[in-house]
Amino acid sequence: MERRRRGLGGLTAEKKALLKKIIMEKVREEMRKEALEKKEQKEKLIAEKVQELPSLIDITTENLEKMCNGLQKKLVQAEEEKYDLEQKLCQQEADIKELQMKIQLKGKFVKPILRKVNRSDTSKTRAIRGSKPAHIEEFAKALTKHVEAPVEV
Repeated sequence: MERRRRGLGGLTAEKKALLKKIIMEKVREEMRKEALEKKEQKEKLIAEKVQELPSLIDITTENLEKMCNGLQKKLVQAEEEKYDLEQKLCQQEADIKELQMKIQLKGKFVKPILRKVNRSDTSKTRAIRGSKPAHIEEFAKALTKHVEAPVEV
C-alpha cells in the first residue's frame, strides 16, 4: 500500500514530476508570448518615431537643409526626452533607497548597550561633593555674589 503525504495532497513522485513539467511548459509559453508582444510593440514604436528618408538623388540643397534641420530638431527632442527620463529614473532610485532605509530602521532598531554602574560608587561621589553636584553649587554661589541689595525709594 502506498503512503500518502500531506504536502501536495498525497501526490506520488511521478505525478509531481508530471505536474511540474506541465507548469513549466505553460510558463515557457507565456514568456514566449510576452517576448513576442514586447517585440511587436517595439517595432510599432520605432515605425511611428522613425520616418523613411526620401531619395537623395534628385534633392536640392534647400530641401536637404530643411530635411537636416528637421532631423536635428527631432534629435534634440529625443535627447531632451532621454535626459528627462534619466533624471526621473535617478530620482526614483533615490526615493527607493530612502524608503528602504526607513524600512530597515523601522524594523531593526538595535538597543544601545548600557554600561554597568555600581550604586555604591555614585553614592560615594555624592557624599564627596555634597548633596548637590559641584557645578550647581558654583552657579548658586555666583548668583548670590552678583545680587545687590534692593534699593529703597
